[in-house]
Amino acid sequence: MLGILKLTLKPVEKLRDWVDPYYDAMILNPYVPDKFLFKYRNKIKSKYFLYTNPKLMDKFPKFVDWDYKNDLYNNDEFADLLIKHSSRITNKVKIIINTNPKMAKLILETLHSVTPSRRQEYLWDLAWNKNPGLTDYLTTNWNKLPNTKFLNKNPKLFNLMMSDPYPYWNWLSGREEPEFADFLIKNERYLNIQELSKNSNPGLTEFIINISCEINMHYLSENKNPGLLELKKRNKDKLNWEFISTYGKDELLLENLDLADWLSLSCNKNQELTEILINNPDKVNYNEIALNSNKKLIKFKEVHEDKFHHFSLCSNSNILEIDNKFYIKLAQQLH
Repeated sequence: MLGILKLTLKPVEKLRDWVDPYYDAMILNPYVPDKFLFKYRNKIKSKYFLYTNPKLMDKFPKFVDWDYKNDLYNNDEFADLLIKHSSRITNKVKIIINTNPKMAKLILETLHSVTPSRRQEYLWDLAWNKNPGLTDYLTTNWNKLPNTKFLNKNPKLFNLMMSDPYPYWNWLSGREEPEFADFLIKNERYLNIQELSKNSNPGLTEFIINISCEINMHYLSENKNPGLLELKKRNKDKLNWEFISTYGKDELLLENLDLADWLSLSCNKNQELTEILINNPDKVNYNEIALNSNKKLIKFKEVHEDKFHHFSLCSNSNILEIDNKFYIKLAQQLH
């Protein structure tokens, strides 16, 4: 079998001999070509392998799990497809949360086609849908909507939120759009301090610094506002270092690696951390490194291939770029 693994083979063909029994990991990797997945569809137990290709979905609808959550369904190329096959979608929430304006008519038809009790359930999802095609409906029915309306990202609804007689401060406190900065500052006494601590709104920089004694430093760790870096440095012992290790991109993390969580750090895609991960093979978590899409880690993966879980590696977006010799080694291990 290994005789067919030659250096001249295309990446799609090279995959064939070592991914078995990892096909089900491959189907959830959007970087694996559809033609590979469809060619070996008989080896794939689940139906998700078509979900990134609208043409194949339309041609082979019975193979598609139409209830699968897929952000691509918000794109124009999927709108007509979903409308055409809407009867195949059993979980109607997948229709209700779609943000494509083309779907607005189907969304409202779906909302009004169910019982009053179920309609109320759907309104919780509809209220925070930023779909511009729903603006008129949400504006007209604003007072009837549940509190999830205060999460809506549609800018045409911002004035309604700020003038609402019963604002829901838990969610308004986290609004990062510049339009909300002055509104939040003027209503300081109502704010949810945890949500405010995470709020990266640049218009709140000085406000947060001035009330730093009230700020929750654990949640401040999630704040992406660079203007708060010094505040974080002064309170580094109170921060959430698992979160910072996973998502950190600034000098706060690079200067405080002694506080870092290495399992979380292994997930971090920041290329500035590449050498740090490579130089600490005894500290990194190899399952998380396998999933890490940082391309600069490819050679590291080739050197330490015996430490990786292949299912995780099959889910990596760089799966087609790993050196061909690595495929051969994996094929030898798997067969």
